[in-house]
Parts: sequence; C-alpha cells; structure tokens
Amino acid sequence: MLSFIESSKRLFFIQYIFFLFLVMCLHTANAGSLPDETVNKADFTGCGPSSAFPCTFKFTDKSSGEPVEWYWDFGDDGYSYKQNPKPHPYYGCLNKEPGCCFDVSLEVTFQDGTKDTALKEDCVCCGEFPPVLTVEPNPLEIDSSAGTASFIVSNYGGSGDMDWKAEVIEGGDWLTITSGASGTNSGLIGVSYRKNFTKSSREGEINVSSAQAKNGFVEITINQAGRVDDLRTDTILTLNLSSKSIEPGDNLTATGTLDTTSYTTSPEDSMHGMKISLEIKSPTGTLQTPVPETTTDQYGNYFFPDIQLFNRSGGWIIKASFEGTDTYEPTTSPTEKLTVLSTRETGYAILIQGRRESKEGIDFHKKTVETIYSTLKKRNITPENIRVFGYNLSEEITYENPSKTSIKNCIQDWAYNKISSQTAPLYIIMVGHGSHKKFYIYPEVIIPEDINSWVSELESMLPTYDFKDNPVFVMAGACDSGSFITDLSKTGRVIITSTAEGESALRGPSADDNIREGSYFLSEFFKAAGRGKSIKESFEDAALIIEDFSSDKSQLRSMSGLYHDKALQHPLIDDNGDGQGSNVVSAVPGKDGELVMDKYLGAGSDPEQLVIENVAPHISLDLTDALPELWIELNDKSLLDALWLEIKPPGFNYPDVESDEQIVPDFIRVDYNPQNCQGNRCLFDEYEEFDFSQPGAYEVFYFAKDKIEEKVLPPQKTMVYRNTEKNNPPESFHLRTPSDRSTLTGSPVLFSWKPARDPDEDNVTYSIFISDDENFSNPVIKDRIETSSIPIDISDELKDGKIYYWKVEAVDTFGGTTTSDETWRFFKDFSNIVLGTLDGTVTDKGTGEELSKVLITSNCGAYDMTGILSDQGTFYLACPEGSFFGTAIKWGYLPCCFTFPIVAGETTYIDFEMINIKSFREQGVNRNCSENTTCVSTGFSSLYPR
Repeated sequence: MLSFIESSKRLFFIQYIFFLFLVMCLHTANAGSLPDETVNKADFTGCGPSSAFPCTFKFTDKSSGEPVEWYWDFGDDGYSYKQNPKPHPYYGCLNKEPGCCFDVSLEVTFQDGTKDTALKEDCVCCGEFPPVLTVEPNPLEIDSSAGTASFIVSNYGGSGDMDWKAEVIEGGDWLTITSGASGTNSGLIGVSYRKNFTKSSREGEINVSSAQAKNGFVEITINQAGRVDDLRTDTILTLNLSSKSIEPGDNLTATGTLDTTSYTTSPEDSMHGMKISLEIKSPTGTLQTPVPETTTDQYGNYFFPDIQLFNRSGGWIIKASFEGTDTYEPTTSPTEKLTVLSTRETGYAILIQGRRESKEGIDFHKKTVETIYSTLKKRNITPENIRVFGYNLSEEITYENPSKTSIKNCIQDWAYNKISSQTAPLYIIMVGHGSHKKFYIYPEVIIPEDINSWVSELESMLPTYDFKDNPVFVMAGACDSGSFITDLSKTGRVIITSTAEGESALRGPSADDNIREGSYFLSEFFKAAGRGKSIKESFEDAALIIEDFSSDKSQLRSMSGLYHDKALQHPLIDDNGDGQGSNVVSAVPGKDGELVMDKYLGAGSDPEQLVIENVAPHISLDLTDALPELWIELNDKSLLDALWLEIKPPGFNYPDVESDEQIVPDFIRVDYNPQNCQGNRCLFDEYEEFDFSQPGAYEVFYFAKDKIEEKVLPPQKTMVYRNTEKNNPPESFHLRTPSDRSTLTGSPVLFSWKPARDPDEDNVTYSIFISDDENFSNPVIKDRIETSSIPIDISDELKDGKIYYWKVEAVDTFGGTTTSDETWRFFKDFSNIVLGTLDGTVTDKGTGEELSKVLITSNCGAYDMTGILSDQGTFYLACPEGSFFGTAIKWGYLPCCFTFPIVAGETTYIDFEMINIKSFREQGVNRNCSENTTCVSTGFSSLYPR
C-alpha cells in the first residue's frame, strides 16, 4: 500500500500529463483561427484636414510583416522612398476653391518579394490659403563698387492677388530703388547702389510689404563691403591700333583714352598730362625696347605715332599702362594682338566672274570683280598670288575665260602648290548670276557639289594642314547663293553668301559712271576689309547696308520669320560646319563667327583716306516747312572726289522678281558739287526737282567717293519725315533697361522700353541714341526698330571705360516723334567679366502659337533684365556665368518660372511653352514656382514631354 506522499506525487504527475495533452489538443483544433503576426500588409497613418499654410502632413508607416522597400505617392506629384518620410507640404488648390483633397498611397515591398498597396482617397484636405510674399535673393552680398541688382518678388502659393510695395528703410543715402517700387503678385525690384569709398562695410535694407500676404512683409538685407585699398579714384584705359594685320617693317599707330569710372566730373578730375607707357612683346615673347612714354591731352586721349618695331612675322602682343598718381589708381588696357604677315603669308585668291548667255549685267559684275581685285592688292595679296577668271576686265588684270576644268585645276594644282609652299588662307570668290544651286559661267554651270569636290581634293592633298588657322573661304555674290551652303559646309571652311536661299541679290546704287556694282554685298564687304576691318566687322557692315537698302515697307510683305525684318536680302556666313548659314556673327564657341572673329584680309597699314565723320540727324517736317537742310561732315574735304544723295521716298516698294533676278535700288539721285562745301561740312539745301512734299518717311543715303582710292565709301543715312495736317505723335513712354547709372561689364546688352501707343493707330518704329555726351552731339544710332527691345553688341561700338547716355525716340509713319520720358546713362567696363547669353522662344502649349508681349525677368546679378518679347516670340538676355532664376508673365497664362545655366562667352538656348489659364485645370499642373515649373521646357528640364 502506497504511502500518502507517494500517492500524492503520482496524482500530481497524472494531472500534469493530462494538462499537457489537453493543451496540445486545443492548439491542434484551433490552429487555423489564431492571429498570424507575419501577414504582409501595407498600412499608414497621417491623414486629416489642415488650414495652415502650407498644409503639412507627417505620414508614418504602419505596415505588418517584414517590409524592405517603400514608395509613397503624395497625390501632388510628390513622392518618397523612405519608410517614414519627412513632413510633406501641400501648397493649396490650383482652382482657388475653398478647399481641395489629395489621395495618398503607400506601396510596400516585403522580404519575400511580394508587394501590397494601401490607398486612402481624400487622405489629406487643405483649406484656402492667403498668399505668401517671397523675395529672392536675400540677403545680397556686394563688393565696394557701384552697380545695380535685382530681386524677384513672387506670390508663393495661396489664392487671390497680392499687391506689394517696396521702399528703402536703411541705406537711403547710397541705395536707390530704380524700378519695381510696387506691383501685383510677381515682379522685379531693380536697385542701384553707389560706390563705398570707406574701408568699413555697410548694410542696407529694403522693406517689401503686402496687406494680402500671410507673412505681411519681407526685409531684404544688402551688405556692401568696404574698400580694401586707398581712396584714389579708379581709372580705366583703352587701346586702339591703326591696323590689326600689317607686313614686317610697316609702321603702326596706337591711340586710346584714360578716364575715371566716376559718374561725377569736376575740374580737379582732369586727366591732362598723365603718363602712358606701351609694352610690346614679339612672337617669341621677348619684351621689346620700350617706346618713349607719351602724355594725355585735356580729354585723357593719348597718341603713339609711327611705331617701328615689327620686323618679323607672327603674333605680337601690345598693352598700354598708366602708373597712377596720388589721385588716380594705376591701370592697364586690355591686350591687343597684332598679326604681322609677310607677303607670302597674306593669302591666295581665285576670283571668278560668271555670266549668262545674254551677257546681261556683265559690266556690273566686271566692276565688282575689279573692286575686289584692287582691294586684294591693297591688302598685299600680290598679283602672282591671285588667279582671275573673267571677261573683258581691266588691262592691269591678267585673266582667262572661266571653265569648270580650268577652275578645278586652279584649285587642285595652283592652290595646292601655293599652300604647300607657304601656308596662308585661300579665297575662292564668285561674282555673277546664280539661281538655286547654280552659278553660271556660260556655257557651263558650276554647282555646289563641284566646288565641294574640288576643295575636298585639295584638303585631302594637305593632310597636316591646319585649315582652322588658315581657312578656305568660299564667297558667292549671286542670287540664291545661300543654296550653296549646305553642300559646301565643312569644319575649316568659311562660306559667305550674299543672299539666303531663295533670295534675289541687290545690285549697287547708282554710280557716277552709270555702272552699278554687280554684287553690292561683296563690293561693300571688300571695301570694309580693305580698310583694315576684320572679316567679322566687314560682314556685319556689308550685311547692314544690304538689309537697309533692300528693306521693303510694302504692307503686302510680312516680316521675315527667320530674320525679323522686312529686308529682301540677307547675307549669310557659315564657319562652324553645321550646314546652316547665319545672318549674325557670333563670338560664342561653336556658333557661326567664331572662326573669323579675329581674322583679317591680307595685311597692311591704312594710308590717309576719306572718312564720313557725321551726317545730319533725323529731321521731322510739318506740312508748311521748307525743304530739309541735310549735311555731311568729312575728315578731309581735299580727299573728296564726288558726293551725292540717294533718296528712298515713302511707300517705295521693289517690284516682285524671281529669285534668280537681281534687285535694283532705283532711288532718286541728287548730285552735289563738292566745291560748295564750307570747311569739311557740305550742306544740301537744293534737291533739283525733288521737294519732299509727300507725307511719310524718307530714307536719305549719303555717298562720298574717295579721290585717292577711287572707291565709294559705305553710305550713311538720315531719316526725313513729312507730317500730315492732323497727325498725332505717339504717346509718352518710359525706358526699362539697362537701368540708370548701371555698370555694364559684358555684351550684348538688352535695351528695352515700354511700347509707345499711337493715337492714330499708325505704325510706330523706334530709334535708339547712345552718346558719350548728354547733348548727343555724335551718337551711335540704331533706327527703324520694329519692337520695344533690341540686343546691341556694344563691345565694338563703344569705347571701354566711358560713361554713355541713351534715349529712345518713337516715330510714327509720318514723323510724329516722341522722346522717352527719361535719358539714362551707363558705364561701360569690360575689363573683368565676360557675359554669356540666354536665347529663347515662348509658345502656347496648346496651339504652338508664338507668344508676344511676355514679360521676362531674371535675377542674374547686375545684369537683371526686364524685357518685352518681340512679335516673333523670342527673347534675349545677357548674364554673367552662373545658374539663375527666371520668370515669364503674360495675361491669360499661368506664371512660368525656370532656371537656366550661363557659361561665359557662350549662348544657352531655351524653348518653353506657357499654359493658357483656361486649360490648366484639365492638365492639373502645379502653379507654384519651384523645382517643377509651369514651363514646358527643353534644354535644361522638362515638366511635360513634348
């Protein structure tokens, strides 16, 4: 019999075994119904309403299982890959209704590869928000020099309009708001600041306030550094050479101006008697024996005559220096490069005169060939280095009748032997009749494939020759010569044509021998090159003359979509090998013009020659006024051989011609007896039977013939307007950019002004005047401008280191003239910064229509631009190197914001589309300016694919 203790132990053991069995049974029976914590399921928290601005929500992952990847879609194009993303802001509703909601979803990927998505509709809802005022940049750090800056004002989110105003609250003695003192929603505040002459830094503040904005106001802080040197006045020195390309042993003259950078002038600021020295380095880098110092005159001008150091070929470097005084800082000029070429290095030329079977125009083309030939000789391209093919040319020219075989052999044999013996540029120049891809040398026809194959064979025979340093120039002065470019284009070649494809070529104006120039463009091009201008300058000068002469004011002719003018002829240049000719020469790498920027025709010093120094300014006549008094001022009347006017009357229209027929500028000619000149000024007050009685605009061209060269100078122009009895002038208007007292340190510069409305709804054109004195006694003039803005390359037009004044005149069809409400000034200082450019177009996203009158603003430092787009939907800005922020505003469209990079010396292109406000609701775009914009852009970023 078991004891009581043993019995108790056995009972406890049996009960324990039974309990374990029971638990196992229950677990087996309920295995499918117990919760499983390893199920993979996406979930999150964070939904709800908000009325804050911006409404911001914090989302938290609550997924079960073993998630390894997360993708959040916040419903407003925002997203995140983090498990618990940082708080996400929502910037309100596009349609400005009282509220809006957004769907939020979370897609989770688990460790076993499966995925699950949690979507919560109307997860977050935002109320209506007030606008928020933002201003950029803030703060702004500037150096001690005077200058300008701009600040972009934006309505950041919210609904309703936001009116704002800006005022200086600290630093008003040196800081001034020049534009944008008030505005609505987006805009640009322009400021100017004076030089800090002290060594201490100073702080200025501008308050921008808005009653409608949630934040009420923004204070802009501007910190200007103190000077790190003494208080001497800054100076700037220019240097000009009488020629950029000479032969060994030729003399050279160097001139320039020493000036201050201050806007204020006083007797003690006189630059008289300052010592200027010249530093000259030979092609080997050896510093030459110093040229004796010279001193400035009372205007700061200096003069180094007859420098005789250039005894060897190559590139010489010349620089002028001013050592400074107790009053003025020392300075040096930009360096100038002088190319010295021996006679064998000046170049080789193949000159071809073409003709048709009828021999029509053969005397005109003969005249142009002879003009070019004499210019080549003047630039020391000697007769033995010139081959001429033509008909009945001057006795001093050795020539032969042209044929394809003889021209081919000349290029492949004669030119090859010349270039392989001594490297130098080769010029192939064609003057005559042309049509689409044809140049006529009756009975044969030269096509572009012919020239391309002949030149290609020459290039293949010279495998080590550097054609970029010494290019092959193919120049065609004929109708439709632009059609040659595509087939001739190649790296190392320069193709210059007198017309664009499909255009007729202009014959020269009337001449004293009754024989016009057959190719007016080539004639003017070589005249300019013969006077020592670069290939770039020669092309620009000749192209401007051609476009002025061929301009047709007929309302039946629309402005050219490619060239934005009413000219019938547009010369082209192609030197980048892309097969597309350009009407404008550019210094931007890779664009047409880079190769010819610093190249000159041959070499030689300029002898004494006739120069047109000035002509009468534009004249407006009322109905009862007498004849206009027109005058021309020459440098030396004794060099004058003949003088006359050509007058293009109001409504002059060229007759319609085929593209292979020449255009004849059959204007009204008025001859003048040079003996009637008083001093060097010749006055026109009699015009034979012509009386200027017809109301409208007259273009008057002055022609002067040089007695020594026996060549006609490039024409100068005056506009004469005859008013009608009840004509009202355009209404008043304001200047826009560049702002008053700004410093311009790079080119081109966008000059812009507010469009002037005409009460009679006449067509309005503009003239811009730029002068170094406020009386505009000798201004640079750009006239007949069709739009209210124009980019101007002032790098060559204006001297560095000088103050210039500018104004604009709005002129209607009958000469009703209104001058801009302001005359502003700027300082040109190109010594430090090289600008880049932004070139763009704007179109409607829905229709593709080019948009006009779009306000473009940017924040590119001292180069902030506010411009109205031209009628063709293009805009143009110049900025220093960097990355900038821009806005585009047009009534009826969503504001457009974009960023753009600028590289010094290069052009950045951007094409973008703006979204019509009527259609944006359907597209659901983000209205706010941020990294994603309402611009549909190509080139840098794109929110919507094209």
